[in-house]
Amino acid sequence: MEVTITDVRRLPAGDPKRIGKYDKAIIYRMESGETYLTVLPEEDFTDDKLKAQINKDTEERGKIVGKKITI
Repeated sequence: MEVTITDVRRLPAGDPKRIGKYDKAIIYRMESGETYLTVLPEEDFTDDKLKAQINKDTEERGKIVGKKITI
């Protein structure tokens, strides 16, 4: 799978346990054209952690996308 990073933003951490720290919000586009956002702590950000998070996000989306429900 290949993704293109389209933007990166530095944001104050949303977790109350990490007050005063920052996160990186990464916007990426999949080969199929969909665009998604993922957020990782800035202090221990690495390309490997980003790849792992994108894989995790993709697996989670695969469990629900296309699922039909009755309301």
